[in-house]
Parts: sequence; C-alpha cells; structure tokens
Amino acid sequence: MPPENTIDKNQGRQILTGFFQSPLGGEKIYYKRSISNATETSAKHLVIVPNIGEYHGRHTKLPEYLQKKWGNSTNFTWLDLKGHGLSGGTRGHVDNFEEYCHDLICLLNKLPASDEYILLGSGVGCLVILKTLLEFRNQFKLNVVGLVMSNPAIKMKVELSSLFLKIPPNQALKKLKIPHRIDGYELTNDTLAAEEFNHDPLVNHTISANLYWEIMRVSREVRLSSYFIDYPTLFVVGEEDSYFDHEYTNLFRKGMGSDQKSYKSYKKLKNDLFNDFERDKVFNDIYNWINVNLK
Repeated sequence: MPPENTIDKNQGRQILTGFFQSPLGGEKIYYKRSISNATETSAKHLVIVPNIGEYHGRHTKLPEYLQKKWGNSTNFTWLDLKGHGLSGGTRGHVDNFEEYCHDLICLLNKLPASDEYILLGSGVGCLVILKTLLEFRNQFKLNVVGLVMSNPAIKMKVELSSLFLKIPPNQALKKLKIPHRIDGYELTNDTLAAEEFNHDPLVNHTISANLYWEIMRVSREVRLSSYFIDYPTLFVVGEEDSYFDHEYTNLFRKGMGSDQKSYKSYKKLKNDLFNDFERDKVFNDIYNWINVNLK
C-alpha cells in the first residue's frame, strides 16, 4: 500500500486513509479503509464506489450496520471518484470515463489478495464497477465474489437538460456545467440527510457536459453487455428515484449471465437508498443476501 494515515484505532479496527496517483492524469485519488485487526486469513471486504456528486462520507451507515452484524470479520474500503470528495481533479468533470475505471483498478491492486471482495456501487459508481469488470477484469487479481448495485445508472429516467440532447459531444464545451443542480431533496425523503447533502462542501451539485456525455456513452455500452456479467449480484432500487430507471434495471438484470441475480425494490424510496428513512430495511436485505449467496 502507499503511505497511509491512521486516523482511528479502537474496538479491534484501524481506520486508514491515503492517496494514490491516478494512472491517467496524475491526480491524487483519495481512499479510506476500515480494517479488522482479527487474524483470519480471509475476510469479506466491501469496496464502495459512490455516485457522482457524493463521496465516501455519504457511505458510512451501511458499513456501521454490517459491522454490528458481523463484528470485526469484515473489511471496508471507500474510493472517492476523480473530481469528487477529497480526490483531485476538476470538480464534477472527467475527460474519459475509463479514468474512473483505472483509478478503481489501481486501488484494487493495492488491497490484500487474501480477502473475498464484494464490489458495491451507487448510481454512476455501479457503472464504474460494471465497466471495469467487462473490459479490464484481467488487470487485477482479487477474488470478486459478488456485486451490490444501488440504483445503478443503467438508463437515465429523465434527461438532465434538453439543451444537451441537441448538442453533440465537442471539445469546446466539455467542461461547461450542465444547468441542473443536484439537490438533496431529489435524492432522499430524509430531511436531515437532504440538508446535509445540500450544505456539505465536499458534495458536487453540478457536473460537466463531458461527464454527462460519458455517462450516457458508457451506460449504453453496459446495457448491451449484460449477458457477460456473471457475478452473483443484488440490485436494490428505489421506485421514486428521479434519475435512473428502476424498471429498465430489472430488465438488465434478467439479461445477465449470472444465475444468482436478485432484485429488491422499495416503493417510497428515492435515489440515495443508504440515506433514506427506510435504510435499515435496505441494509438488512443486503446483509441477508450476502449471508445466503456469498457464504
């Protein structure tokens, strides 16, 4: 591993943070690890890739829930996407979506090979995971035993701006910000969580035109490749998600090559399942699915 800072050490765990250099672009990419001091040779290890706009700090509740269930037998790692959270790069922008994939690969190659890995994505973080597994699986050797996809960006439910539908991708406009603000109240029914999102200085509320175009490109590519995703996978979706089409996600699931592909939907929940009112139900479904399918 690169040099890390120990920010906490108690209750049989270490909380470590660090940066590594992005293979494409050279920016400093932030990650965080919560590592058990237990002596087991192999542990479940969740790697969490957040959605656009958010960062590792929005994804603490699920690991806390699972740690209470499993004790110190599980490890957790968070990645801040380039241009998000504490990672370097132009805020809310990327030149090429594959930069996210290579950053994830770089992180995975620094983690212990003895663990059993569950890759957990939220929104566009799911696209990063799926694109990486589809095109770059031979570039890391970790044992990936399953996937958890939370409101994956398989297909946009609404276009962010009709203006950009009429403009083809071009160099001159790629860093121009789309005139749509990501608002916490669109993401969750929990007023406190929405306000925290809206006032968090590490949250990106806008994205660039190029990042939008890249998301649209990669989501189309991933949709055409569902059969080649053969990992045990759990999809958890909110039926009130205003960004991503949960019904299309279910169609995508049915086309996957894996025999173990589960789908859980929540009628009243929005995009940010892990910070919504009924999050404990979502957490319990994830916990039970992992226990049954990834023994």
